[in-house]
Amino acid sequence: MSAPTPPDSLAGESGQAGPVPPGQPVKQHTSERAARGIVTLVVIAIVIAAAMIVPRFTSVEYSKVGQCLAAKGNDDYKRVGCDSADAKYKVTGVTDSSDACIDIPGTIATFTKGSKTLCIGDAARDPATTINGITAGECVMFKGQAPYKTACGTSGAAEVLLVLKNVSKDMTGSGKVVQACIDKGATKTDSAYAWGISRTDLASLSWDRVLCLGAEHS
Repeated sequence: MSAPTPPDSLAGESGQAGPVPPGQPVKQHTSERAARGIVTLVVIAIVIAAAMIVPRFTSVEYSKVGQCLAAKGNDDYKRVGCDSADAKYKVTGVTDSSDACIDIPGTIATFTKGSKTLCIGDAARDPATTINGITAGECVMFKGQAPYKTACGTSGAAEVLLVLKNVSKDMTGSGKVVQACIDKGATKTDSAYAWGISRTDLASLSWDRVLCLGAEHS
Protein backbone atom coordinates (compact mmCIF):
# COMPACT_ATOMS: atom_id res chain seq x y z
CA MET A 1 0.00 0.00 0.00
CA SER A 2 1.47 3.33 -1.06
CA ALA A 3 1.93 6.13 1.41
CA PRO A 4 -0.64 8.96 1.33
CA THR A 5 0.35 12.17 -0.38
CA PRO A 6 1.89 14.51 2.19
CA PRO A 7 -0.09 17.65 2.96
CA ASP A 8 0.81 20.91 1.31
CA SER A 9 1.92 19.12 -1.82
CA LEU A 10 1.85 20.33 -5.42
CA ALA A 11 1.89 18.24 -8.56
CA GLY A 12 4.94 18.96 -10.68
CA GLU A 13 5.22 18.96 -14.48
CA SER A 14 5.77 15.18 -14.46
CA GLY A 15 2.44 14.71 -12.73
CA GLN A 16 4.10 13.21 -9.61
CA ALA A 17 3.20 14.79 -6.30
CA GLY A 18 6.01 15.80 -4.03
CA PRO A 19 6.41 17.74 -0.80
CA VAL A 20 6.97 21.46 -0.88
CA PRO A 21 10.39 22.21 0.54
CA PRO A 22 10.18 24.14 3.81
CA GLY A 23 10.43 27.88 3.35
CA GLN A 24 10.11 27.69 -0.45
CA PRO A 25 7.08 29.50 -1.86
CA VAL A 26 4.82 27.68 -4.25
CA LYS A 27 5.41 28.87 -7.79
CA GLN A 28 2.29 29.64 -9.84
CA HIS A 29 2.40 29.88 -13.60
CA THR A 30 1.03 33.34 -14.38
CA SER A 31 0.68 32.62 -18.08
CA GLU A 32 -1.51 29.59 -17.37
CA ARG A 33 -3.67 31.57 -14.96
CA ALA A 34 -4.08 34.36 -17.50
CA ALA A 35 -5.05 31.86 -20.20
CA ARG A 36 -7.66 30.30 -17.93
CA GLY A 37 -8.99 33.78 -17.17
CA ILE A 38 -9.25 34.62 -20.86
CA VAL A 39 -11.08 31.38 -21.58
CA THR A 40 -13.51 32.12 -18.74
CA LEU A 41 -14.18 35.63 -20.08
CA VAL A 42 -14.73 34.27 -23.60
CA VAL A 43 -17.23 31.69 -22.32
CA ILE A 44 -19.09 34.38 -20.36
CA ALA A 45 -19.18 36.62 -23.43
CA ILE A 46 -20.56 33.78 -25.55
CA VAL A 47 -23.27 33.02 -22.99
CA ILE A 48 -24.29 36.70 -22.81
CA ALA A 49 -24.33 37.00 -26.60
CA ALA A 50 -26.42 33.84 -26.91
CA ALA A 51 -28.88 35.18 -24.34
CA MET A 52 -29.27 38.32 -26.46
CA ILE A 53 -29.48 36.55 -29.82
CA VAL A 54 -31.84 33.67 -28.99
CA PRO A 55 -34.87 35.93 -28.33
CA ARG A 56 -34.43 37.45 -31.78
CA PHE A 57 -34.86 33.99 -33.31
CA THR A 58 -37.84 33.00 -31.16
CA SER A 59 -39.73 36.12 -29.99
CA VAL A 60 -42.68 37.15 -32.13
CA GLU A 61 -41.77 40.85 -32.06
CA TYR A 62 -38.59 40.08 -34.01
CA SER A 63 -40.50 38.40 -36.84
CA LYS A 64 -39.91 39.47 -40.42
CA VAL A 65 -42.20 39.84 -43.42
CA GLY A 66 -43.15 36.43 -44.78
CA GLN A 67 -42.63 34.52 -41.54
CA CYS A 68 -45.56 32.57 -40.10
CA LEU A 69 -47.36 32.80 -36.78
CA ALA A 70 -49.80 30.75 -34.71
CA ALA A 71 -52.40 32.11 -32.32
CA LYS A 72 -51.33 32.04 -28.67
CA GLY A 73 -54.26 33.00 -26.50
CA ASN A 74 -56.17 36.22 -27.02
CA ASP A 75 -54.41 38.80 -29.17
CA ASP A 76 -51.08 37.02 -28.88
CA TYR A 77 -48.99 35.01 -31.30
CA LYS A 78 -45.98 32.72 -31.47
CA ARG A 79 -43.65 32.22 -34.39
CA VAL A 80 -43.84 28.85 -36.15
CA GLY A 81 -42.57 27.35 -39.36
CA CYS A 82 -44.75 28.01 -42.38
CA ASP A 83 -45.09 24.25 -42.88
CA SER A 84 -46.66 23.88 -39.42
CA ALA A 85 -50.33 22.97 -39.14
CA ASP A 86 -50.64 25.87 -36.68
CA ALA A 87 -49.34 28.45 -39.15
CA LYS A 88 -52.64 30.25 -39.67
CA TYR A 89 -51.14 33.72 -39.99
CA LYS A 90 -48.30 35.43 -41.85
CA VAL A 91 -46.42 38.67 -41.23
CA THR A 92 -47.33 41.10 -44.01
CA GLY A 93 -45.38 44.08 -42.74
CA VAL A 94 -43.33 45.54 -39.88
CA THR A 95 -44.09 49.16 -38.99
CA ASP A 96 -44.04 51.65 -36.15
CA SER A 97 -47.83 52.02 -35.92
CA SER A 98 -50.97 50.00 -36.54
CA ASP A 99 -52.33 52.67 -38.89
CA ALA A 100 -49.45 51.97 -41.26
CA CYS A 101 -50.70 48.39 -41.64
CA ILE A 102 -54.16 49.24 -42.98
CA ASP A 103 -53.22 49.48 -46.65
CA ILE A 104 -50.62 46.68 -46.69
CA PRO A 105 -52.11 43.87 -48.82
CA GLY A 106 -53.45 40.95 -46.82
CA THR A 107 -53.41 42.59 -43.40
CA ILE A 108 -56.31 41.70 -41.11
CA ALA A 109 -54.77 42.39 -37.70
CA THR A 110 -51.82 43.97 -35.90
CA PHE A 111 -49.61 43.01 -32.98
CA THR A 112 -47.81 45.80 -31.15
CA LYS A 113 -45.04 45.37 -28.61
CA GLY A 114 -42.93 48.32 -27.56
CA SER A 115 -42.26 50.55 -30.55
CA LYS A 116 -42.73 47.81 -33.14
CA THR A 117 -45.96 46.74 -34.82
CA LEU A 118 -46.41 43.60 -36.89
CA CYS A 119 -49.01 43.62 -39.66
CA ILE A 120 -50.62 40.17 -39.74
CA GLY A 121 -52.55 38.44 -42.49
CA ASP A 122 -54.34 35.18 -43.18
CA ALA A 123 -51.65 32.72 -44.33
CA ALA A 124 -54.12 30.98 -46.64
CA ARG A 125 -55.26 34.14 -48.43
CA ASP A 126 -53.63 35.56 -51.55
CA PRO A 127 -52.73 39.19 -50.63
CA ALA A 128 -53.39 40.25 -54.23
CA THR A 129 -57.09 39.54 -53.78
CA THR A 130 -57.51 41.53 -50.56
CA ILE A 131 -59.01 45.01 -50.40
CA ASN A 132 -56.22 46.67 -48.41
CA GLY A 133 -55.19 49.78 -50.31
CA ILE A 134 -57.96 49.46 -52.90
CA THR A 135 -58.73 52.71 -54.73
CA ALA A 136 -61.60 54.24 -56.69
CA GLY A 137 -61.95 52.63 -60.11
CA GLU A 138 -61.02 49.13 -58.92
CA CYS A 139 -63.67 46.47 -58.34
CA VAL A 140 -64.68 44.02 -55.64
CA MET A 141 -66.98 41.05 -55.34
CA PHE A 142 -68.16 39.11 -52.32
CA LYS A 143 -67.81 35.42 -51.56
CA GLY A 144 -70.14 35.01 -48.65
CA GLN A 145 -69.32 37.97 -46.43
CA ALA A 146 -65.68 38.23 -47.54
CA PRO A 147 -64.74 40.89 -50.12
CA TYR A 148 -62.26 40.06 -52.87
CA LYS A 149 -60.55 42.40 -55.31
CA THR A 150 -61.43 41.31 -58.83
CA ALA A 151 -61.37 42.46 -62.43
CA CYS A 152 -64.01 45.01 -63.31
CA GLY A 153 -66.62 43.55 -65.62
CA THR A 154 -66.65 40.24 -63.76
CA SER A 155 -70.20 39.08 -63.06
CA GLY A 156 -71.15 40.15 -59.55
CA ALA A 157 -68.34 42.71 -59.29
CA ALA A 158 -69.01 46.24 -58.06
CA GLU A 159 -66.88 49.27 -58.82
CA VAL A 160 -65.36 51.24 -55.96
CA LEU A 161 -66.57 54.80 -56.46
CA LEU A 162 -64.93 56.33 -53.40
CA VAL A 163 -62.93 55.25 -50.35
CA LEU A 164 -63.67 56.99 -47.04
CA LYS A 165 -61.24 56.83 -44.12
CA ASN A 166 -61.87 56.71 -40.37
CA VAL A 167 -65.67 56.70 -40.45
CA SER A 168 -67.32 56.60 -37.02
CA LYS A 169 -68.91 53.27 -36.17
CA ASP A 170 -71.90 55.24 -34.89
CA MET A 171 -72.86 55.77 -38.54
CA THR A 172 -73.27 52.06 -39.24
CA GLY A 173 -76.80 51.05 -40.24
CA SER A 174 -79.93 52.89 -41.36
CA GLY A 175 -78.27 53.93 -44.62
CA LYS A 176 -76.02 56.44 -42.86
CA VAL A 177 -72.82 55.13 -44.45
CA VAL A 178 -74.31 55.13 -47.94
CA GLN A 179 -75.51 58.66 -47.36
CA ALA A 180 -72.01 59.64 -46.22
CA CYS A 181 -70.69 58.36 -49.56
CA ILE A 182 -73.27 60.38 -51.47
CA ASP A 183 -72.53 63.47 -49.39
CA LYS A 184 -68.84 63.11 -50.29
CA GLY A 185 -69.61 63.11 -54.02
CA ALA A 186 -70.16 59.44 -54.85
CA THR A 187 -73.72 60.08 -55.94
CA LYS A 188 -74.13 56.71 -57.70
CA THR A 189 -73.39 54.73 -54.54
CA ASP A 190 -75.58 51.63 -54.41
CA SER A 191 -74.08 50.04 -51.29
CA ALA A 192 -71.20 50.53 -48.88
CA TYR A 193 -68.78 48.17 -47.16
CA ALA A 194 -67.19 49.27 -43.88
CA TRP A 195 -64.19 47.42 -42.48
CA GLY A 196 -61.20 47.69 -40.19
CA ILE A 197 -58.23 45.67 -38.97
CA SER A 198 -58.07 44.11 -35.51
CA ARG A 199 -55.56 45.87 -33.25
CA THR A 200 -53.84 44.99 -29.99
CA ASP A 201 -52.63 48.51 -29.20
CA LEU A 202 -56.02 50.24 -29.08
CA ALA A 203 -59.73 49.79 -29.46
CA SER A 204 -60.87 51.56 -32.61
CA LEU A 205 -64.07 53.64 -32.53
CA SER A 206 -63.97 54.11 -36.28
CA TRP A 207 -64.00 51.96 -39.38
CA ASP A 208 -60.57 52.17 -41.01
CA ARG A 209 -62.10 52.27 -44.49
CA VAL A 210 -65.53 52.48 -46.11
CA LEU A 211 -65.88 51.41 -49.73
CA CYS A 212 -68.60 53.29 -51.59
CA LEU A 213 -69.76 50.80 -54.22
CA GLY A 214 -71.69 51.12 -57.44
CA ALA A 215 -74.23 48.59 -58.65
CA GLU A 216 -73.01 45.04 -59.27
CA HIS A 217 -72.24 43.99 -62.83
CA SER A 218 -74.70 41.41 -64.13
